[in-house]
Amino acid sequence: MGLRDFHSPSEVYMELDEAVKNNPHLGIYLKNFQEQTGVLPSLIPQLSRDIDKKNINVIYPVGDPLFIHLYGTQKIGIKYYVIEPEMTQNEREKIPGTARNNIETNA
Repeated sequence: MGLRDFHSPSEVYMELDEAVKNNPHLGIYLKNFQEQTGVLPSLIPQLSRDIDKKNINVIYPVGDPLFIHLYGTQKIGIKYYVIEPEMTQNEREKIPGTARNNIETNA
């Protein structure tokens, strides 16, 4: 059960547009994803056990400004992707030494 079960397609896109306005990194992710796949995921308010696991393509918020994107099928496997804003250089410099080194190594 996803957002489309409760809302019309135009409402889904309006909610997605609102989420992108408040979270520009989500817009960048969606643009790249649509360019690669030709489809856009549905935005759902929270994950539910009732969600269709046969063919899944949904994004849900997990805490401002973080989102999770579930994508795939039972046949090929379902993967999740964390959608988060990139830290600026100024933000990275505020992180203490060892933690900053770990972030820079994994970036």
